[in-house]
Amino acid sequence: MEQKILNLLSLCLEAKKQGVNVFFNYSPHVQSIRIHIYKDCNYEALSPDELPDRLVDEDIYIDYSEELVCSQIDRVINAINKIILEKSGGMGNGK
Repeated sequence: MEQKILNLLSLCLEAKKQGVNVFFNYSPHVQSIRIHIYKDCNYEALSPDELPDRLVDEDIYIDYSEELVCSQIDRVINAINKIILEKSGGMGNGK
């Protein structure tokens, strides 16, 4: 599972190179990873207490069952890859 988490972090760093800001927050005291990606928007038009909508907002508690954690990580990885593909103008295959 550790390798999957490292792969997820690596993908977050790669996404930034592709113009997609993925927020990866690790909270060791509760053994959780929080991933979120905001929709592109006009940030200047938002009020100071307003946040843009999120495309991805996932909490992964890594001390849960390995099967559940791996499934959540795979779902997030697929979502990030889809957003990168859409951002680059690519045509996805629906997966």
